[in-house]
Amino acid sequence: MLLVVSKMLILTCASLSGGQGKTTVAILLGRMLAQTGQRVLMIDADPQANLTFYLGHEVQQNQPTLLEVLKKTDKY
Repeated sequence: MLLVVSKMLILTCASLSGGQGKTTVAILLGRMLAQTGQRVLMIDADPQANLTFYLGHEVQQNQPTLLEVLKKTDKY
């Protein structure tokens, strides 16, 4: 999906199936854009948090997932 919002380009790597390389494409594309001087925001919506792990961030057990934040669950 490609969407341009007031000089901001939004790219999405999405599919309902697993094992298609979405995380690999996202991290390689994000790093390539960052190396060319673009500002990049990567959001990992996958419960497995592989993109978050590859980017060097350690997710703590007591931190809510993106889904829990969006649903505003009382768990956290």
